[in-house]
Amino acid sequence: YHHHHGGPRAPLPDQDECMPDDVRASVEQNKFKLDKTPGVIVKGEDGSLVKLAADNHDEDVDLNAAPEPTRFDKSVQSILNGRNAAMWIAIECKKRMWELEFECLEADGPVHNRVYSYSLTVGPPGSDDVLVAAGIAKGKREAKRRCCDAMVLKMSDLPPAPPLHVQMQMRGMPVRPGFRPRLPPPESEDTIFKKYDKTAYGDDHPNKNHPVFQLCSKAKRLHWPPPVFELVTEKIVDTIRNKHGKSNTMLYTYKVTVWPGVGQVEPKIFFGSGPTKKDAKFACGTIAWAAIQNPNAVKQQLGADGSLPSGSGASPEGEPQPGTSGETAAQMAVKMAHEVTGPKLKSAQHVTEEKWLQQVARAAERSVDLKTEIEQLKAEKAKKKEEEEAKREEERERRRKEREERRARSRSRSRSRKRKMDRYSRDRSRSVKKRAPIA
Repeated sequence: YHHHHGGPRAPLPDQDECMPDDVRASVEQNKFKLDKTPGVIVKGEDGSLVKLAADNHDEDVDLNAAPEPTRFDKSVQSILNGRNAAMWIAIECKKRMWELEFECLEADGPVHNRVYSYSLTVGPPGSDDVLVAAGIAKGKREAKRRCCDAMVLKMSDLPPAPPLHVQMQMRGMPVRPGFRPRLPPPESEDTIFKKYDKTAYGDDHPNKNHPVFQLCSKAKRLHWPPPVFELVTEKIVDTIRNKHGKSNTMLYTYKVTVWPGVGQVEPKIFFGSGPTKKDAKFACGTIAWAAIQNPNAVKQQLGADGSLPSGSGASPEGEPQPGTSGETAAQMAVKMAHEVTGPKLKSAQHVTEEKWLQQVARAAERSVDLKTEIEQLKAEKAKKKEEEEAKREEERERRRKEREERRARSRSRSRSRKRKMDRYSRDRSRSVKKRAPIA
């Protein structure tokens, strides 16, 4: 560097020039690969263009023959530019006077781990010419969001719609000078998801006639506390051995507590029984729903305190005593409701209703018999106890008498001994006195 005294520093060599040939070749290859990889070019948050490649493309595909990416021109982010997808779609639909609706196509998987599939349909009212997008996710909201994202791409391909305020003015509203007619504020994402979700809930729901469903939805509608179902008893009524082992016929009793009103209201309690928990809950719900719907009809069956009489599966003490009843009104009600929307019978359930009722009745009788037996046993035990007590008392008496006698005897004996001793000592002293003069 002695050659450039004070002169400008020599320029650095170009990076490409000083790069070894093999490195340059591999860089070229990679760049070529990246360009050809299917993916989307996205406008990032900072405005730069980024390529989102499909993460698991096959390395061995001939990239020269690979198809061009389907959308490199636009992405959801670049269209929305930070706006909310659902709100954007709602406004686009308003501009075009279109309708939009979400529908839940299926909810798959166990209750605690559902996967929801939603569709979003937009188009002119009553037309078959519609756009449809789908979204699948673990939650309903997220599934709807994904629908919206997919729909954004589709709707952005349409020719642009006239802006909203033009229509407002076209309606011939007298516009005061200097006042622009205000647009209604756009609906929020939440509102859109709720308002345009046309999935069959409520009246169209297949469950709409199910008493438990009706009871709960009525409570929800009127802002009552939700009804509380609890399993009160489960008894084994009958056991038969089959080739698989034991088969128990069960008796389940459910209790439901309903608070019919807001604030401080007296809870109403209803019982229902059945061979499975589902049946028991169903019966219980049916009786409760009937009572809530038509209090007068049920008043004849219900006691003054609102507890079910023995007819509908509860005894006066309030402890349900199923099976003791015949065809009472409550049972008829449950039966009718069951025919419409009862729990489906499993193939394994061979127990018909008649058979089950008989078994329950038999079990109830047996429990009554047991009661008497237990009473007898108790009585016998008490009797035995009394007898034993008496015996013990006698024994004690005898022992006390013996002790007394012994004491008396020992007293007299000691007295006589004392006398003897006295006599002995007296005699002795006399003989000593007698002997004395001789000495």
